[in-house]
Amino acid sequence: MKISEIDSHQSFLIPADPEMALQVMGAFDPASFNSVAVSLHAAKQLRFTVMARDQSGNSFTTPRVESTNTADEQVLVFDLEGFPVSGAPFNLLAVSVRGRVEPVAVNYIDLLYKPPGLSLPQPDSGPQLIRAADEMRTGVAVAPGRGVWARGAVPPNAELRFSYLQPKGFQRESGGELRLELSNPGGVQLSESYPLDEAVGHWREVRVPIDLFSGQDMHVSWSLPSGVDGACALAEVGIRTGAGRPQHVLLITSDTHRADHLGHAGRGIDILTPNLDQLASKGIAFENCFTSTNVTNPSHIALMTATHPRDTGVLSNHEPINSSAATLAEAFRAAGFATYASISSRHLSHHTSGLGQGFDRMVHPFGASVSDAAQAMMPVQLWLDESQDVSTFTWLHLFDAHTPYAPPQDLTEAYYGEVERAYDESLPKLKGDQRRALELYPGLRDLTMPPAMYRGEITYLDRELGKLLSRADMANAIVAFTSDHGESLGHHGIYYEHRGLYPDAIHVPLILSYPAAPAGRKSAVPIRQIDVGRTLLDLAGAFSAEFPGNNILVQAEEGGDGRRFALAAHGAAASITDGPWHLIIDLPVNGGRRGEGHIVRLFNLADDPGAEHDLLERRHAKARELYLELVSWMRATEDRGWRGGLVTDAETLRQLETLGYTAATGAEVETIELLPENCKCTYCRRMRAVR
Repeated sequence: MKISEIDSHQSFLIPADPEMALQVMGAFDPASFNSVAVSLHAAKQLRFTVMARDQSGNSFTTPRVESTNTADEQVLVFDLEGFPVSGAPFNLLAVSVRGRVEPVAVNYIDLLYKPPGLSLPQPDSGPQLIRAADEMRTGVAVAPGRGVWARGAVPPNAELRFSYLQPKGFQRESGGELRLELSNPGGVQLSESYPLDEAVGHWREVRVPIDLFSGQDMHVSWSLPSGVDGACALAEVGIRTGAGRPQHVLLITSDTHRADHLGHAGRGIDILTPNLDQLASKGIAFENCFTSTNVTNPSHIALMTATHPRDTGVLSNHEPINSSAATLAEAFRAAGFATYASISSRHLSHHTSGLGQGFDRMVHPFGASVSDAAQAMMPVQLWLDESQDVSTFTWLHLFDAHTPYAPPQDLTEAYYGEVERAYDESLPKLKGDQRRALELYPGLRDLTMPPAMYRGEITYLDRELGKLLSRADMANAIVAFTSDHGESLGHHGIYYEHRGLYPDAIHVPLILSYPAAPAGRKSAVPIRQIDVGRTLLDLAGAFSAEFPGNNILVQAEEGGDGRRFALAAHGAAASITDGPWHLIIDLPVNGGRRGEGHIVRLFNLADDPGAEHDLLERRHAKARELYLELVSWMRATEDRGWRGGLVTDAETLRQLETLGYTAATGAEVETIELLPENCKCTYCRRMRAVR
């Protein structure tokens, strides 16, 4: 149905004007509803919000909700449970829309009351991440008449531990208690109560000694009295003994970090990384580690599942994995570790990556797109302070080395000086491929400035890491430092991004430090970044954990299959690295081809580490051998069914665009055919031909 065909006597029309909104005046009791349903007809996919204003002039706007591209009537529901509870009636509700080119017809607006607990994860559907302030914890709802229970064996000297939360806006009057009841088959009972008022808007942690149940099975239940108008969240439930020295495992991923940009790498780069150098001096620096792709989310998903993007099916930053994927955090939690994650980029959050599963606690930037190293490390320091008697697995993701490069002033001056001189108009203008640098640095004249700022960012994150790595509880920790991908700083005409599958983009650092590690060792054995997880589990003694991958330390001693495969973002290219040989095939993107089709390039990295000299014509037999092997590998795809569907909300897409990533705008998941059978392009015919 077209908007023009809708009866205007039965619907309100919002004109195609960005300044126009549908405003409804009246007296609306905020205690009587917590969501708004809007029935409408829209011509295309649009972004809607609802704004509520009280009599004092205070206003609050809901998160955006997107309509679908359909001619049918659709109902959008806007959640108001996060609205401030002032007690003052609302005197205005307004429905706004962005992105329209035609009018929108609103048929009706309903004010709905949804029991608060229904918006929290339900016990029968399993725990999920729940946000309070700027931290999320994995938990479930406890609501009146709908409690939570568990049972388990109690070892000696044990405590029952959990945390609970009263989300803001979930309780309409003060008072109420969370009830805890413990019992065993022998009739021993223990009851406790915890005020909900003490956990409004933040997690409150509880420890209950359970020596009464030592050596016995114990039944535990949490409930709210039937008269309580509200709900709470329950998280981090477990029985802990605190016996023995806790073990700490720390995985650090430094986004966009080239392998050669570490002081100890000895690659002639003017860079200071004293804390990472010290970490390497206590363990092993792997100098030949390659990642599986050149884009953030797919690389981290591969790392956290030990599964190549070829098989996860995730090749972009806007498609998460679903809950059927088994993650490294889940393996550590099953082994008895508390699991924490501090993420520095919002597009790597659970919403967009699916990687929150298995983590007890997780933080990411909520109000901004990214956070810096100091901000990312604050919750990690706090969590470790609170985990003195608990073994932990922590993933710390740092985004500082990603564009835009903006190190602190002291490091800017140390590596470059006055930034203004990079724009001195007396310097020659950039020419040819150099002009691509102007996309990020309009008016730039000196190409040495951005790489200097990149080095400054890395020194900054190293400085902040020193505060974490110098902790006493890190002295015997298992620590891995690596990256999701590298960065191109001008080679191959690629400026300050990570396109393509040249070593600039997929050769990444890897340091492993652990008790009794061979101090200061360097290894040139070919390593896959996706094998880091299996190695950490083995180092932590979780040999029986159900998690794929190879032990890097075994490979370093015994050698192994040196072949490494990579796929570029959106399946734009594929590569194979075998010994010194590195072959790249350009692939179709969204059904199209570039230039002459599947362009093939061959490099000998032993003689040409920067992959500057294409040897395809001189070493055709080697190129054909690697081409056929790479094609065979691509066609052996094992679809795991892990793809979670595109994330298309406007805020996420805007943040991706801000960071230089191209995101799909359609509502359908990308279908990527890596290489058609019997391709007839020039290169494929040549590679199949026998000379």
